[in-house]
Amino acid sequence: MKLKATNLRERLHISIAITLIVGLSISFWIYVTAEAPVENDLISDYENSKMYLRSLKVYGGQFGVLADEIRRWFLSLWQGKTLAYTVASITVIVALVLYVIASDPSHKKSETDADEGNQKPIP
Repeated sequence: MKLKATNLRERLHISIAITLIVGLSISFWIYVTAEAPVENDLISDYENSKMYLRSLKVYGGQFGVLADEIRRWFLSLWQGKTLAYTVASITVIVALVLYVIASDPSHKKSETDADEGNQKPIP
């Protein structure tokens, strides 16, 4: 059995399916096997203290406090069960981008021109 040549749109649909299957499978595996992140009590007590917050405000102002909160949130995305949600979200976004590319009408037009053998005249 020979493999037939597939057009760009079919290849993009296949890659969407592969992306979803692999990404969501990995996400599920991470969710099932993930453990709660281990936190050091001394560090978390210090980072949640009024003295730490005051130091942030003195040295960085309100922007320093905001930047620290964003940093903590971003780091929390890559630990434990939250990592599974992050991987699943990235997988869905990549699949949607591939779907938008596959549904682009300019690809359909170029495929039909190639299939019919129509060649545009060279000026």
